[in-house]
Amino acid sequence: MSWWYNVQIRTFKLFIISTYAFYISTAIGIGFINPEWYSHLDIFMKIYIGVFLMYRFNPFRTNIQFTDLDRMISFSAGVFIFSMFFINTFIKPLFEKYINSYHK
Repeated sequence: MSWWYNVQIRTFKLFIISTYAFYISTAIGIGFINPEWYSHLDIFMKIYIGVFLMYRFNPFRTNIQFTDLDRMISFSAGVFIFSMFFINTFIKPLFEKYINSYHK
């Protein structure tokens, strides 16, 4: 493998670990990231995942070899899409309801 591939693998693993730390800390109520940044992170991740998947798996490319990096990013994309759906559909409304009832 090339040095660039190894850099991508290491960078992606670091990014995934920090993202999981963010999700876990948010789930247990310890926020180390400003809540306003959450929407920016959400938008950035959707754009990154979409562009990566469109680039790697577009029908105009030939001889695509499915690598470990592709496997990791594809799995993480599925986890990310599912977790954003779950958070935005179930968790966020609960927090908003709690905050609204607390401020009355």
